[in-house]
Amino acid sequence: MSESILNTTATNEQLRSLVMDQRARRDEYVNAISNQLQAIESLEAENDTKGDKNLEKAIMWYDKFLGFQVVGGEGVKFVFSKIDVQSPDREYSFCIKLIEERYILVHCVPFVDGSKELVKHLNCNNDLYKFVRTMRERFQVATISGNLSAISFCPDMSSITSSSLSALSLDSRSENSTNQRHTRSRSKNLKIPTKKGLSSQSAASPGSMERC
Repeated sequence: MSESILNTTATNEQLRSLVMDQRARRDEYVNAISNQLQAIESLEAENDTKGDKNLEKAIMWYDKFLGFQVVGGEGVKFVFSKIDVQSPDREYSFCIKLIEERYILVHCVPFVDGSKELVKHLNCNNDLYKFVRTMRERFQVATISGNLSAISFCPDMSSITSSSLSALSLDSRSENSTNQRHTRSRSKNLKIPTKKGLSSQSAASPGSMERC
């Protein structure tokens, strides 16, 4: 009987020792994981800071060497300079707006041939950045060949529904009110319109956020 009690006591001590050992290992793992998470958070914060600095450098580079700016307002206006070698300060621009899941070219100054077809392709592939690059290339080609039009392009109103026009009008009034309250916004918060509720953030060059 006494031997059985001794065996049970010994077993209990072994189990207690195992439990204590498991708890110690658990605490060790928890501390290790916590340290790793802190290290990851620190690296992410550092990467975010570097990313912001790199973004600012990229914006300055685009503005300085390509004369590229993105301006918010009624839609999004893309402005280019440093295209015409003889007049590097001359500005070329176009403005697009997303209406009922379709991109609309609000205006193009100066007008370039093929812009309507490019907008059609944009609505098919939704590749806005390719569209912007291609438009700049068209401005360059037209400038070199001397085929720039003196007029600007505005969309054919017959291709836009009445509900779209109402939305455009309401958006314009709303944007006017907003621009009066906020005369300047941070360039990193400018939203480029994309389809199906998605938005890609694009940095604008420093400057006031004016309407198209």
